[in-house]
Formats: sequence, C-alpha cells, structure tokens
Amino acid sequence: MAHKKSYVGLTIALDIILINLSFLLSYVVRYQLQIPYPVEEQYYAPFYPYIPFAALLTLLCLITYRIEGLYEVRRPPLAGRGVPIDQRHNGQRCADHGDHVRPPAAGLFTWNAGAGKLLDRSLAQP
Repeated sequence: MAHKKSYVGLTIALDIILINLSFLLSYVVRYQLQIPYPVEEQYYAPFYPYIPFAALLTLLCLITYRIEGLYEVRRPPLAGRGVPIDQRHNGQRCADHGDHVRPPAAGLFTWNAGAGKLLDRSLAQP
C-alpha cells in the first residue's frame, strides 16, 4: 500500500515539475529566443505576471488527470512484462491477469499497438 502511495506521489510531483517547466520553456522560446518573430519592446513582459497562470494551468491539469484516472494504480509499475503478445488485452479484461488493466484511452497518450509489439519483442529477448 505504501508503495502505491509513493508511486502516485512521485507521479504527481513529476507532473507538477514538468507542467511548470513546459510553461517556462514556452515563455523562453517566445520572449527570450523570440520565435517565431521578434517581440516589440512595448509587448515584452517579464515572467512573474505569468506565475498565477502557470499555477492555474497546473491545478487544472492535475484535476483533469485525476478525473481521467491517471493517478489510479491498477497494477504495479512495470508489471506485465513477459506476457505473450497475443495475450495482451489492450484495455479489455483478461482472465489470466485479472482486473488490473487500464482502459485503452485513459489519458492523453494511448498505447500504440505497433510500438507495443516491438517493445514486447525487445523485452522478451533474454
């Protein structure tokens, strides 16, 4: 149980860090590197007025991830290695493995079946 809580806590902390780093990176790209075109002097803004927006974005993302079920630990991390490719359930209940399967679209990224097969083959090699 403690392992699941620490895993979820680490995931949330990493999400907070990455969301804010991406916000900072977008500011640097726009105002420091001036991509895609230069920013006129009158439109230049320091970063500190954007901090409340970054906090709001972080909060909204965390709420969305929680609603989508991204913080529910349904199986231990890295579980399922060594399961034959034809027994992968792709979001459906599998009699051999129980109810610990995420739905196929439980978040922003969905497992690509082709990439999954390649990964399974590479992990199955001794």
